Amino acid sequence: MSSSSPNGEANSAEGRIWIHSPLELIPCSSSITSIPKVSIVRCPLPKKTPYSPPQDRLHNLAPPYFSLHPCTQGDDNPLQIFLNKIRQSKLDMYRSQYREKVLATEDESRIETRRIFGCSSGSGRDVHEVEVTIYHPPLKKNNHRIINDEIDENSRAGIESENNDDTSKNNTSKILETLPSIPRGICLHVHGGGWLWGDSRYQVAHRCLEMARVLNVVVVSVEYSLLAGREEGLEQQQCKEDGFLFDPLQEVITAMEWIESCASEEFLCPSDKSMSNFIASGESSGAHLLMLAMLHRRDRVLTNARKEKQDLITTIEPRYQNDSKKRIKENKQLSSIWKCMNLVYGVFDLSGTPSVRADGVASMPLCGKDLLWMYRLYCANINARRQEKSEDAKHDACYTMNPSNSPLYANLCNMPPALFTIGTSDPLIDDTMFMASRYSLCGSRVEMAIYEGGEHGIGHFGVQEDEEMGKRAREYTLEFMGRHLGESG
Repeated sequence: MSSSSPNGEANSAEGRIWIHSPLELIPCSSSITSIPKVSIVRCPLPKKTPYSPPQDRLHNLAPPYFSLHPCTQGDDNPLQIFLNKIRQSKLDMYRSQYREKVLATEDESRIETRRIFGCSSGSGRDVHEVEVTIYHPPLKKNNHRIINDEIDENSRAGIESENNDDTSKNNTSKILETLPSIPRGICLHVHGGGWLWGDSRYQVAHRCLEMARVLNVVVVSVEYSLLAGREEGLEQQQCKEDGFLFDPLQEVITAMEWIESCASEEFLCPSDKSMSNFIASGESSGAHLLMLAMLHRRDRVLTNARKEKQDLITTIEPRYQNDSKKRIKENKQLSSIWKCMNLVYGVFDLSGTPSVRADGVASMPLCGKDLLWMYRLYCANINARRQEKSEDAKHDACYTMNPSNSPLYANLCNMPPALFTIGTSDPLIDDTMFMASRYSLCGSRVEMAIYEGGEHGIGHFGVQEDEEMGKRAREYTLEFMGRHLGESG
């Protein structure tokens, strides 16, 4: 297999893109009725991120221990100081990127930030609150309505007027008022950053605006809590009042429930109550949280459906109670409200897949040892959140392989169609390949795209963001989501 230049230089060598559409794995007990569709596309190999020595890697720079409550240890906590430096460094970089890629355009007017509320079980509070950044699609041209009412000069700003007939004495001016286009749907977005850094605005604004424009959807990006805390906001306030708050999964669930209950009526067609074109997208640790949130939603829907049917079960004729075809049809309807998930170089096994453990410090910009360090930090703090105090169980395989932390080990039936994207130079390649395989074996629709020479972040950040292969990776994710937006439930 060809490789790219190790010094970050452009490479004219040709690489391959493998598209499995769909990925269909057939159990050995079944007869093979079709051959999985695999297409291979040629594309120039992307350049590589310059290599950093082991002593400069995240896991070696960090303090040699894990604090379960960084926020309650005070400002002199070495771990908290280290995490804050990382977060601030990344935030400065993202703000510079925002100025270059967003403020230089007129797209900022399509961005709004608000705090949303949701109610559900799972974290000890009745009402959950989270901040989201909302990205609106641009207005469509020539989308007007005619109004004949008199309006003052202030109201005329930005509104075109034209005369119907200049020769008519009784001519009435026709005021053309620009109307917002009705979006095709709503996209829940969950950013990456190893649960340590990243945000829903400066880090991902240019990508979310692109999604909103290309797909004509409203993108809702979640500002979930980080291990490093945030500069300001709800997390820091509750940190001081109630102790360290780190509950990113519940915050993603809150955003998902808000989209289903409130956002659809606000952003989509209010007259069409059946309209529920929802899609979801997440990168890296964001893909991890998104998958866990979707599994939570599926389990909640199944549980509610069983409770509702329990009182009616005796009224169903016995010959239909065990009808497998009927059950399958009903189960498919559980995931129809969410049309698809776009999961880009995701984390799905916090115990560390073979490719992560074998990578060591070989990969850039993120290596296997960095990932394992992040996994331990995440699990330690989630463990504290769940009040599991056992030191022996804190990092053991049973805990990290629990489906509530590692979706690779969950029951993946009755899930929305998913696209898994990964590069061959990403230490998380086994996470994607294992997860896509299990997704298919559980009967859920799945596609997988593999990019030769692709590093962690291909198409979304780093030196490979705007390389030819990175652009193709991004385009295919948009094509996938757009294709499923057009499907009926």
